[in-house]
Amino acid sequence: MCIQVSNCDSTKTELGVLIRGENCDFLFSSLADDPDLAELGDEFADEMPMKIEAILTADRHGNRELMVRLVHQLKGAAGSYGFSSITPFAARLEATLNSSAEAHSVSLQLDDLVSICNRVRSRSNCPAVTADGVMKTAEH
Repeated sequence: MCIQVSNCDSTKTELGVLIRGENCDFLFSSLADDPDLAELGDEFADEMPMKIEAILTADRHGNRELMVRLVHQLKGAAGSYGFSSITPFAARLEATLNSSAEAHSVSLQLDDLVSICNRVRSRSNCPAVTADGVMKTAEH
């Protein structure tokens, strides 16, 4: 479910389309303008809650090995699907997990990764954004 996003600005970068404003801070795939690839970015975005939940579940169960694998997969896939801005967050968490870092450090890096991943939206999940990332007022 999307929040109303009037009064937001759209910025397209090589890292994705970032929607900023008082009540929004969304990230869309940089593939949104490519008619052949836009759907892949949307599918990746739609699956993001499940990816994050899997990482959080591994963390809650103390399964560091699984966390490393899941974060590594996210790191590699994010850029391929037009969400390159996720990659550095996943890379930092992966490096922290692979070190002998304390749980607090892992927790901070995990919070950062979850935070940016929670900003990811597909075009279909947020009808207030057109396929080209242009904002339009929407009442939800």
